Amino acid sequence: MSDTTTTGARTEQTPAAPAYSRLGDRYQILALIGAGGMASVYRANDEFLDREVAVKLFDAPLGDTAEVASQQHELQTLARLNHHGLVSLIDAGVVANKSHALSRMYLVMELVNGSSLRTMVAARQLPGREIAQIGFDIAEALQYIHANGIVHRDVKPGNVLMVDYGTDNRSRAKLADFGIALLSGTSDGDSGETLGTAAYLSPEQAMRDIIGPPSDIYSLGLSLLECFTRTIEFPGSPLQSATGRLVRDPVIPITLSPQWANLLRAMTSREPADRPTSGQVVAALGELIGIERKAEARGEHEAAPPSVLVSVDAPTDVFIRLSRVASRLLNAAIVIIAVVENGQARLLSHHGIDARYVDPSAMLADPSDGISPLTPDSMYVRRVTGGLLRGADGSPVGTVWALDERQHVMSAYDEQNLADVVALTEHQLNEPGAK
Repeated sequence: MSDTTTTGARTEQTPAAPAYSRLGDRYQILALIGAGGMASVYRANDEFLDREVAVKLFDAPLGDTAEVASQQHELQTLARLNHHGLVSLIDAGVVANKSHALSRMYLVMELVNGSSLRTMVAARQLPGREIAQIGFDIAEALQYIHANGIVHRDVKPGNVLMVDYGTDNRSRAKLADFGIALLSGTSDGDSGETLGTAAYLSPEQAMRDIIGPPSDIYSLGLSLLECFTRTIEFPGSPLQSATGRLVRDPVIPITLSPQWANLLRAMTSREPADRPTSGQVVAALGELIGIERKAEARGEHEAAPPSVLVSVDAPTDVFIRLSRVASRLLNAAIVIIAVVENGQARLLSHHGIDARYVDPSAMLADPSDGISPLTPDSMYVRRVTGGLLRGADGSPVGTVWALDERQHVMSAYDEQNLADVVALTEHQLNEPGAK
């Protein structure tokens, strides 16, 4: 059963009885779709045109000057936008009260019958082609609003809605919820608060710095990354999530193609100037759609595991010995060997630390990125080195990590020792019977 989603609902909740039965002598309320901190969204019937619509009814009355200014801002923003990748504004009005100060504003919008991207990601692993097509649709919408001087500020899977027009073999993505959009070049500091969803904030949003189009690009990059990993890249409390991106870059899985890895890494750069424009993202995703179609025709899938996998019967005691040897050779307190097996991260061996302190979402990152594969509540490490493990066909299948609390500059001797450890581990992976 598909869920019905539309703009303005901060959280998707179980429908309940509507607070109103009729609005503006035209819109018959049918059911509550969702409710959030600022408004409730209802499915309604437009009796004049005999069609179903979505009605967003704001919680704050007209007497609340600050909230009304925000409501009028959203109305004016939506009214000036017209693009196939955006949820369309149809009408607006006021629910009258004897006291004008208690009257409430509502917006009437296109009703999107279908899933949000958040729901789709939770339900199944999306193939690379579908991810590229969804990203392409949203990047086109961002290109349009950015050209009109507007920054969305809340790009996330929950605000990407899918609609099936029945004209081709795929659904189209639409960007919803312009409740906190603003003109490019202003900052959250102007309003006195950080607005947006913590898990998808750009670094400049987290810092309450100047906000421009690159902020939306960062949030879209995180959303597309989540389509592959099916995990939130910066989880935790709002504060932990918001500050997480200030100290590290997102972990890009080694199983992604160079084209995907390079694009996602650029989109989620901590420096806004280093991110591609929305137009460049549109072009890059257009190319990836073609690449993914060719891969599907060959029977390959971007999100599939590498062609060379680790045998479940591999002698893990050998890898334990390799970890110990690596610890001595590299003068590292902690050594971790991780691989991809059946599309999942598998910890083959860990020396110097308990397995519960190894982060599954990070242990398959490229060690050259300098990201620690340990959980935030584990020991702090100053030295992060290691190397990628490759299968017989050259594709990445895992990582070797060498970590230490002490800072350490790798000498040529250390580099050779690391290369030897990586080579020995690769040999054991590709030849499980080797001793």
